[in-house]
Amino acid sequence: MRHTASREIRLEELDLQHAPLPDTELLPSGKRAQYDKLRSALEAYWGGMPPREVLRIHGVSRQRLSYHEDRFFLPHADGRVWGFRALISGTRIKQYDREQPSNGQTINDGAGAAGSFTQLLKAYPTAKAVLDKAIARQEGGSLNPSRSIWLSCIERS
Repeated sequence: MRHTASREIRLEELDLQHAPLPDTELLPSGKRAQYDKLRSALEAYWGGMPPREVLRIHGVSRQRLSYHEDRFFLPHADGRVWGFRALISGTRIKQYDREQPSNGQTINDGAGAAGSFTQLLKAYPTAKAVLDKAIARQEGGSLNPSRSIWLSCIERS
């Protein structure tokens, strides 16, 4: 049994054959090489290779092993663990959620506006519903891009 800061992993119960995988064919070559390196390092580590050997052979430190191991076991929205999908560089496990309210000054300054649109959609669920419907139509190919969506008729809930 291997202990980590957040959980015990029973290596005999770890079934890597059924762990969720990303579609590596869609990855750029640099990201794919990094993914392959991390995956082989984690598999060697879970197979019992000491972290010092993993670092020597694969170039992945104990800290990175621990970081990616924790991400591997986090729950995904599809009900499974993130699995090998979490090893892709830049993958967001938890979506950004703005806590501070945004105001016109921060937006005009050109900084500090991250998450403001999501806050707007949370404040105006009707606007979100209209946009979701328009996006769904566009994905179906029936939305005319020259048409605008009139938001003036939407009331704050």
